[in-house]
Amino acid sequence: MVVYFPRQFPKGGNREMNACRIVRVDTLLDSIIDHEKPGHAERIFEAEKDILKIDVPNVWNVWKDDNMERILEVDSRKFGIAITELTNQDIETITTFTFYASVEHLNEKFKKK
Repeated sequence: MVVYFPRQFPKGGNREMNACRIVRVDTLLDSIIDHEKPGHAERIFEAEKDILKIDVPNVWNVWKDDNMERILEVDSRKFGIAITELTNQDIETITTFTFYASVEHLNEKFKKK
């Protein structure tokens, strides 16, 4: 299950990087939805390693915009914001169940797009 939101991935950006980020977000979702299935940590590690191979971070100050660690952490929050924005829900009060039900609903609604 992959949900793509253009605002999360910049126009004209590195397609390979965007694909790796999508894989990472998808893997994070799978690890939450099917948490009893083994191997999620390894797949998340591999996805993050692939991202770092494409754009090796040389700045580890988390307050700098080009810091890869910060980018990876912020991506998850951006995904949550995108879901709640599309469904007119408050990100601070949405429950986990409602969030993932919304993700599935949006996937079904926009399947053909």
